[in-house]
Amino acid sequence: MIFFSLLLHNHQPIGNFNYIIERAYEKAYYPLLKAFYEHPKIKFSVHFSGFLLETLLKKKKFYNLVGGMVERGQAELLSGGYYEPPLAVFSERDGIEQIRKLTSLIKREFSYEPEGAWLPERIWEPQLPGLLKKAGLKYTLVDDTHFLWAGKSKENTYGYFTTEDRGDVIDIIPGDKKLRYFIPFREINQTEEYLRNLPENSFIAMGDDGEKFGIWPGTYDWCYKNGWLERFLSWLETQQWIETIQTKEHKKAPYLGPVYLPTASYEELTEWVLDAETYRKYKETKEKLGENQFLKGGFWRGFFSKYPESNHMNKRVIFLSLKGGKRENVLMAQCNDAYWHGIFGGLYLPHLRAEIWRNIIEAEKEFKGEYNFDFDSDGKDESIIYTDKFTAVLDDDGTLSEISLRKPPFCISDVLTRRKEGYHNELTKAVAHVEGTKSIHEALRLKEPDALDYLVFDPYRRVNFNLVVLPEWTEFFAWEKGKVFPIWVSKGSKIRRKGRKFSYNSDEIKIENKFRFGDSIIFNSKTEINKKALIGVELVLRTSSPELSSLFVNSDELRNPGEFNSSENLKMIDSKLGFKIAIKIEGAKKLWYSPLYTVSSSENGIEKVNQGNLFYIFTPAEKAEIRIKMK
Repeated sequence: MIFFSLLLHNHQPIGNFNYIIERAYEKAYYPLLKAFYEHPKIKFSVHFSGFLLETLLKKKKFYNLVGGMVERGQAELLSGGYYEPPLAVFSERDGIEQIRKLTSLIKREFSYEPEGAWLPERIWEPQLPGLLKKAGLKYTLVDDTHFLWAGKSKENTYGYFTTEDRGDVIDIIPGDKKLRYFIPFREINQTEEYLRNLPENSFIAMGDDGEKFGIWPGTYDWCYKNGWLERFLSWLETQQWIETIQTKEHKKAPYLGPVYLPTASYEELTEWVLDAETYRKYKETKEKLGENQFLKGGFWRGFFSKYPESNHMNKRVIFLSLKGGKRENVLMAQCNDAYWHGIFGGLYLPHLRAEIWRNIIEAEKEFKGEYNFDFDSDGKDESIIYTDKFTAVLDDDGTLSEISLRKPPFCISDVLTRRKEGYHNELTKAVAHVEGTKSIHEALRLKEPDALDYLVFDPYRRVNFNLVVLPEWTEFFAWEKGKVFPIWVSKGSKIRRKGRKFSYNSDEIKIENKFRFGDSIIFNSKTEINKKALIGVELVLRTSSPELSSLFVNSDELRNPGEFNSSENLKMIDSKLGFKIAIKIEGAKKLWYSPLYTVSSSENGIEKVNQGNLFYIFTPAEKAEIRIKMK
């Protein structure tokens, strides 16, 4: 007898477009659940993140379908963080509140008490047993690779384990990686052969995304029009040697003893967290060694060092949780999707980041004054400055890493720096479409034919009021394409700070910058250099929608990238949210402007994404004094 458990995980992030959620329901969630409903002998487990479940419960067909399968004992419902947070990086209090919130929704709507926890991205850290137990849950599932990295052999993963932290014990189930790639992407005979080769009395579980049964590329036709799902369930229902069980029934299976897992997530996430060069070396090594349990990528928390923008959001949320920010907004801002990037859009999608920022800003609605401390954990103090109009974060190098409007709640500095990703090395292999039914992890596709024309990597992080000194011969085209060799850049430099004044003094260059904050941000910069150069200030600003926004230099609408003379006034109008940013410039002779596009991977392929607007306000000189007022 083989004990076989299918755990379907369904999630949509806060801020996702309604049409995407509706498409996921029509193409995946509803037909998938309906298929299981028509095979009542097949037991299974299912998890919905709270935001998605709340949305789907408005559909009577969905409620009746799920409720019916729960009532007849066919479907098990799992709990987890309501807004799908990476539990390990927020406080235990926040994690318990997230889980109890989803458990309460399930109990209220289905009169059902969940026992298991779904962990987003199967992110595991050793302190989690206590949190899960205090939240009232008894077990969780992570990938079998977690166990292999702990030193277990593959043959010793066909059961369940216990694990503990400081006396708090939970059960933990290995989810089979090979089944993730077989179901639904391979013919059924391959799954049958794999299962028949397992030892007698084995327990094997697959926990993976419900979205791969309909909205991953090619899967709707494969699963429903070509009938794969119906064939699979009909086959499964007739196999006397397989007993389908819910994951909460894991104690029917062999107990394999206690286990202590290392920090881990699903294997692909440990690869995506690597920088481009390390990713290349990792892939070469993996190709030479093949599947090897002793080869592991990075630690998923590395996304916070790979992407300072992600770290900034994460640490802002932690700060708000500690300082009494509005609880619901704090919890919503913990939704994991916008904090990382891999084969899915994630961090690269502005609308997902915008929703995190909206909740950060709403959470601190009543905050006033100024906080000076090392909020982003880089060893240096920053200032979080609250005015009636905006919130600004002043970094120790004299740049602003955040400018957020308080009303409407929108972060105008939420622009992503263009970085080289590991998959950029493989773009020559990209194809315009997918043939067959490859897993999303196995396919690389071009969603937009011209995407590669926008592949640019920034030589430094793009932030606001970043003083950038370029060689005199630098041309607009080189700056636009990131092909510049700066003489000096504020961001990341060791600058002397005294309150809101910043200075730098060397044989080559002298800098004096200062800020004033009130109804507007006023920035004054004096620079002297020992040779003629382009002395200027960069701004990176975004609106809620490029299509519903306008840019003006003086009175002329800014439609195309290029160089502009006598640029004394810059204006950015957001018609969607109804705000206007007016920038008055003194002491600069020229302005360069370019929209900033990233080229990134999503479930539908490689795409270009408008991240915002990049400005360089400068003058060619040996001495320059530039004044910028932003209101």
